[in-house]
Amino acid sequence: MKKAVVSMVTLSWACHATPPAVDALEVDTPASAQVPWQRVESLERGIVLAAAAHVVTSATATADIMSTQAAVVRAISVTPGDRVEAGQDVGRLSSPAVAEAAAIVLAAAARLRVLGKRLGQLKSLKTAGLARRDAIFDVELAVATTRGDRRRALARLKGAMVPLGDIEALAADGAWSLTSPVAGVVTDVSGRPGHVVGPDDPPLVRVSGIAPARVEAQLTTPPPRARARFVAADGTIYPLRPHPRTVILEPTSGLWRLWVDFLEPRSLPPALQGTLQYFVDGPAASVPAGALMCAEGMCDVHRLRGGKTATVPVTKVWSDGAIAVVVGDLATTDHVSATRRRP
Repeated sequence: MKKAVVSMVTLSWACHATPPAVDALEVDTPASAQVPWQRVESLERGIVLAAAAHVVTSATATADIMSTQAAVVRAISVTPGDRVEAGQDVGRLSSPAVAEAAAIVLAAAARLRVLGKRLGQLKSLKTAGLARRDAIFDVELAVATTRGDRRRALARLKGAMVPLGDIEALAADGAWSLTSPVAGVVTDVSGRPGHVVGPDDPPLVRVSGIAPARVEAQLTTPPPRARARFVAADGTIYPLRPHPRTVILEPTSGLWRLWVDFLEPRSLPPALQGTLQYFVDGPAASVPAGALMCAEGMCDVHRLRGGKTATVPVTKVWSDGAIAVVVGDLATTDHVSATRRRP
């Protein structure tokens, strides 16, 4: 039967001035004629996989500077767009409660000095039998009470985020400077001199910090074994490390969520939108996943080129189960066996 088919094909070619082009099923051997063949597809710009992505930064990169208690805004020294350094003054507040707490700290310190001297004297007298034990107890109780008052006052100042460098100045006017905890750019200012603000009000100053960033994306498959880059919305290309920092499979969506570091540490604004691209520099091709024969980490495909078939070793870069991206001796004019069934 196979001989009859070959004779019919030969007769058909003889009736034409030039033989017809070889299609996906017409090859040089009867055995390979029974194999489904599919044309090799090229990759556009070598891109293996692309997905929407965005930049994420550390939570410490943004600072909301506000008052944790009722206070009066004395001054705001920055405007949106200003660059600030960590520890730089951005405004000034004042509060009677802060002045009172600072005064308590000063008074407690003075009282402790006096009580300390008195306690030393009583202990000396007690050794000589000239002082009663209950007198010493009364002074020790006063010391403990005063220390408690001092600690509570310091806690109030620390809770108000008040710097404790100059307690005497705080006790005098209850005013202190607001500082930025991070370096960055001032993006919002809501404080106005003379306004009374509290912990329930919006931040007086917001600073968008600059911190090392990474890229976050979600894929329908595990990431390919290829080079990676982040293409920002404005077209700027940032090289990424080829291996993600972390990859997890989301149980609810079934998507692979990954975080990838930049090849060189970069400071980029958080939520910067773009595309995560995996790509190869060499001649990569797209073939049916069923065309791959893999064993012990080695893969090959059965290629049809110029009417001749051959088994060609390839490197598997990525596959989604339907198609596979491979690197090897394949051209867009080639065909590969679409299934693992070989002639």
